[in-house]
Amino acid sequence: MKSTNKSKKAQEESMGFVMIVMILIIVAVVFIAFSMRKTSSNTLKQQELADLTWAVLSYTTNCTVSGEMRDVYNLARDCDKSRDRNCDPDENGNTANICDYLESTLNDTFFRLLGGNMSLSNKQVHAYEFSLEMSKKAVTIDYGNMSYGSYIKYITFIPGRDSDINVSAKFYYE
Repeated sequence: MKSTNKSKKAQEESMGFVMIVMILIIVAVVFIAFSMRKTSSNTLKQQELADLTWAVLSYTTNCTVSGEMRDVYNLARDCDKSRDRNCDPDENGNTANICDYLESTLNDTFFRLLGGNMSLSNKQVHAYEFSLEMSKKAVTIDYGNMSYGSYIKYITFIPGRDSDINVSAKFYYE
């Protein structure tokens, strides 16, 4: 009988050990699942912000230079090259300084795109800041209250005429 009790006791201890290992595995899997979910959300926000930034840079403006319509990307490069350069005259004969036109276009574009009601990865955006830092000038567009909430930032560059143009987009959300 002694050997039967020892055998039963050994089986019970083995089952207890297996149960503890199973519980630890389940806790580890749940922890990893939550960790990965949080990371993928940040990646999604970053990708959305990158896509939005490049969409704005690709936006074709109404400013023509030497007969060619310029997108924001090339308008920034033209502004970097010469602050005194103007767009070609429009149908009314009016011209605008390229750098001023760039700033105005960015303001209008962001307000039309975002206004006061935008979400990024299901988070309500309450403020943004978009900046082009050129060798001769900086253009910064901002909107909303940037003193609270979390933010996500995307930074890239445009090869400029004299040096790279730093582009940064920062969005504040709750």
